[in-house]
Amino acid sequence: MDPDWLENAILDMKTKGAHYLACSVSISSTTDNGGFIERYDRALSIPVKHYIEEYHFAPTAALLLTRGLIEEVGTFDPELTSGEDREFGNRVYERGYELYVSDCEVYHPPRKKVSDQTQKAIRIGVGMEQLRRQYPDRYSLPSLMSPLSYAPPNPKRLRSRLSSNSYKPDFLEWMLFYLFNYFLKLYQQLGRWQHFRNR
Repeated sequence: MDPDWLENAILDMKTKGAHYLACSVSISSTTDNGGFIERYDRALSIPVKHYIEEYHFAPTAALLLTRGLIEEVGTFDPELTSGEDREFGNRVYERGYELYVSDCEVYHPPRKKVSDQTQKAIRIGVGMEQLRRQYPDRYSLPSLMSPLSYAPPNPKRLRSRLSSNSYKPDFLEWMLFYLFNYFLKLYQQLGRWQHFRNR
């Protein structure tokens, strides 16, 4: 990250009058191209703008909050394995606060192994099921017995994530990304099953 990113982000926060400010996240690479998993991560991981516009939260890779906001809406839910950033952001949005994205950018290392991606997907699935059970009035998901839980992902949402990260794959790479994303969605359902079994 740039050495003065925090100073610039705080200035941006004051200029916008923001209580909730998410910095843009770029997946950095040590090579010019990288392997398939690394390219997938660079293309689709941490699409901050997409998350704020579509789901009203920002991941906590680089999130700035005011003390007053935390005092009003509370802290992150410590009972959640994953998804605590989503629940918190949604709570802030529901209180009427605007969620801002800053042009200040931070860098995140890419996941390079399939196992890294599947472990993340399982953790996300556990968090999804926790949200569904702990906040049934706020989070509705198809049940684990519903075929909708295993349906292919929506291509429109995938394109929005790509656009948020300014990544333009060719057609073959796009198809491979889509299939791998579906593969990871199935691992998310595995995470949901694990939570259901262990609760």
